[in-house]
Amino acid sequence: MAFEFKHLTRVEQTGNLDKSLNVKSGMDSEVGPQKWQYNGSNAITGDTHANLIGGVANYFAAAYGLLNVGDELYVTGTDTSGPRQVTASSVGILTLGAFA
Repeated sequence: MAFEFKHLTRVEQTGNLDKSLNVKSGMDSEVGPQKWQYNGSNAITGDTHANLIGGVANYFAAAYGLLNVGDELYVTGTDTSGPRQVTASSVGILTLGAFA
């Protein structure tokens, strides 16, 4: 089937530290990995876990720019579910690998 944004949900956002979080002078602050979930098991997409994580070429390509390398994605298919991690991201290609 096909990727649909309405089935992608951000679970956690680790954003830049700012003064409201009492960052001390000289501390590094940068955006950390995001946590997402994608449910491809619904009646419309109906994809298996294997198709979601790599069986369908560039399944998550439409999410390029939203999902970044290091982001964690909990993927649910019609048969099983499990955690994956974005290991590569470029225009038109987004690769998921084993959760590290």
